[in-house]
Amino acid sequence: MWNNQQSLSQQRLQICRSCPFARNTPAVGLTCGKLLRPEYDQYGNKLTCGCILRAKTLLTNERCPQNKW
Repeated sequence: MWNNQQSLSQQRLQICRSCPFARNTPAVGLTCGKLLRPEYDQYGNKLTCGCILRAKTLLTNERCPQNKW
């Protein structure tokens, strides 16, 4: 089971690395936008979540705010 979870995480991280909203944040690595600061568009749609992606991609019940995974 752990290998499947790692594989899923790696696939998700690959998608995140190509996203224009992803940021390489010092000390924590890749984040979805600004660390711990979700961003929304003018209509209230979530663009970024501010999460540390190394952790978020491991959680099978989590989703990308851009619906990329």
